[in-house]
Parts: sequence; C-alpha cells; structure tokens
Amino acid sequence: MMKRIVVRSPTSYLKKIRAALLRKGTDVHITSVSRSSRFQFSLKSYKPARKPRFTPRMKSKRLEFAKEHLSMDI
Repeated sequence: MMKRIVVRSPTSYLKKIRAALLRKGTDVHITSVSRSSRFQFSLKSYKPARKPRFTPRMKSKRLEFAKEHLSMDI
C-alpha cells in the first residue's frame, strides 16, 4: 500500500505517506515509513532543483537583447 502511494505521487513526503496510511487504517511510525521506503522498496528521496526566478529587470534586459539581435543571420 505504501509503495503504491509513493509510485502514484512521487512528490509525496513521509508525513503525507503516513497520513494516507492512517486514513486506510494502518497506524505506523514515521521512522517505519522511512525505513520501509528506503530498504524494502529501494526508493530514494530527492529534492527538486531550485531555480532563480526572473526579476522584471532580467525580463526587460532579455527582451531588449532579443530585439537587438532579431535581424542577425545565423
């Protein structure tokens, strides 16, 4: 049941998995969820890459650059 939750929703985290298991009637400790996902199912945790947001100044500079180089031959 736990593996199905993780496979269907790969961005789920331990507390969310435990809450889903509790709703199904299975009371497990969060450490058990962590160990099971790691050792039994060979699932690894990843954090999504954080990318900087474009500021309005960055957007205007990119647009200005693109307009200047619009007619250049490649």
